[in-house]
Amino acid sequence: MKIYMKSAVSALALALVAGAAYAAPAIKGSIVSQSGSQNTADVTQGIVSASSTVEQGGSKNTTVVVQKASASNAVSSISQEAANNLAKVTQAAADVESTVSQDGVDGKVYVDQSAEKAKSAVSQSGADNTTSVDQTAEKAFSDLTQTGNDLSAKVTQSGANTGSFVEQIGQFNSITLDQSGEKASSDINQDGLNNIIKVMQVGEGAESYINQAGDTNSIDLTQSGKNTYSDIDAQDGQLNTLKVTQSGEGASSTIKQSGYNNSLTLLQTANADSMITQTGSGGLVDVKQFADGAYSSVTQTGIGNAASVTQGSSNK
Repeated sequence: MKIYMKSAVSALALALVAGAAYAAPAIKGSIVSQSGSQNTADVTQGIVSASSTVEQGGSKNTTVVVQKASASNAVSSISQEAANNLAKVTQAAADVESTVSQDGVDGKVYVDQSAEKAKSAVSQSGADNTTSVDQTAEKAFSDLTQTGNDLSAKVTQSGANTGSFVEQIGQFNSITLDQSGEKASSDINQDGLNNIIKVMQVGEGAESYINQAGDTNSIDLTQSGKNTYSDIDAQDGQLNTLKVTQSGEGASSTIKQSGYNNSLTLLQTANADSMITQTGSGGLVDVKQFADGAYSSVTQTGIGNAASVTQGSSNK
């Protein structure tokens, strides 16, 4: 049984974000507007068709924009308020767009675009937050929002038409996303304290949707195969651990996890489907599917329960 409804919704949401989040200034060249005190703006343009807009308020904010000779029609827009923020944007390809908004203290944003028509939007508020976006894929797009303190987000895109939407709210959260394949897309929303999400997608058509809330939860998703799909609809609670590895063509999974101190591991190396719901506390779910056409559904509630499912052989 294939379930692609959520995947389609996520892809649509990403497309809408990609169309709405980036606005190109009408004037080519450089515009710098500064108020406040001890702000610094350094803009270097190697081609006259590039556009750069910098607006700085507050105090001791720093902006560095480098638009290389290869960045024809590149657009960069940076807005900084509050204090001690750093934004550095490097554009080295044609028709790229970057928007950065910082309103907080001691924030850092790094954007590097080296593929044509890549788009990036970063909005960051709070204190001591760091965002890094590296786009080396043509038409890649990333829309990232961070609100809170001590947050870290890193997005690396190195395949055609990759896309990501990341929203992080809370404290000490960390998101790492690495996409290298055609049409990969990821939609991540993280809310809470001390949560970690790591997503790596390698292969054509890989998609993931992750929504994490609660405290001290961890998600690790790896996908490497054609048309793979994962929907981790919710991870809510405390001290929950979830690891998904999908490396077979057509593998798909839908997972819901909540409660306290639960552990869930899913390994799929074939054209297989898995549906897992885990609630309660101290639960263990371990699903391994190695055979094409395999299907598994696990529902777990209560305290201290353990479920293990193995279909096919890893030695096939």
